[in-house]
Amino acid sequence: MINVSRSSGQAILQSTLANALSSKLKQLIVLTAALACTVLICASSAEAQTHEHAAAAPQTPQAASTDSRRERYAVRAVRVDETPRIDGVLDDAVWQKAALIEEFTQQEPREGAPATERTEVRIMYDSRSLLIGVHAFDAQPSALVATEMRRDADRLLDEDNFQVILDTFNDSRNGYMFVTTPLGAKLEQQISEEGEGNNRAGLTNFNVNRNWDGVWDVAARITADGWTAEIAIPLTTVRFADAADQTWGVNFMRNIRRKNEQVFWAPIPKAYTLTRVSMAGAVSGLQGLSHGMDLKLKPYVVGGARDTRAGAGVKTTALLRDVGADVK
Repeated sequence: MINVSRSSGQAILQSTLANALSSKLKQLIVLTAALACTVLICASSAEAQTHEHAAAAPQTPQAASTDSRRERYAVRAVRVDETPRIDGVLDDAVWQKAALIEEFTQQEPREGAPATERTEVRIMYDSRSLLIGVHAFDAQPSALVATEMRRDADRLLDEDNFQVILDTFNDSRNGYMFVTTPLGAKLEQQISEEGEGNNRAGLTNFNVNRNWDGVWDVAARITADGWTAEIAIPLTTVRFADAADQTWGVNFMRNIRRKNEQVFWAPIPKAYTLTRVSMAGAVSGLQGLSHGMDLKLKPYVVGGARDTRAGAGVKTTALLRDVGADVK
């Protein structure tokens, strides 16, 4: 028989318990470390995937800032001393000096796709006007949709047309918009607050002023390879800053009616139109612009007659006439 003292038994018991606890503790530490490594690996993988997706996602036009867009879609206008004849034919040699724009992007029907028909826009200026030349190539010029000639008619926007908007104060909010067609029809309007407002039928959008009758000149012709237009916008027609060297916001849009295709120089999402000047490009190099004198002369002629009775059976007739002019 083996006699074990009480103190020795307690020591053996404590040693056994300590060894068991040490073993369990080691197992717990190993499991905890393994779990932590697994969590870190999963987190790193998820983060890598997130960065990969973020890098692959294309930047939408809405996300691009106005400044970056105007750096990307920028053209420098050339000042010329010779003014082309505005007859719709781009045969004046001075047009070869103008800056050329020829890359347009669809808004409809395939947003972001290249235009299916080529469009060339040339831009320059002289001491009096901003000059724009347009060559709208078309594989089927006989299929052009252009019948309306009334000025400022809504129908002009539904036919083949070319549109330009000028943000002359470069404030990304306001501008002047000009529209023409293969027949040389004209529509012009003032835009404020990017044209945002009530666009429901029968209701007035006060941020689009169709009653503005700005003075400008345009001539257009249908050709064997599409149609051409020459546009002259006098500097007296638009307001702008007094800076010696200026940059204006600008964008161009073409409507190809038979294809229901709208293409823009500086692309605009489907939710918006050309009036979205904050998404326009920029034209720089405008130097020494003169406001000139924006005087309007309206002549008038007034005629009439006045009968005067001096007594019984006596009547005299006097002719009334006045000729003059209103200047403002």
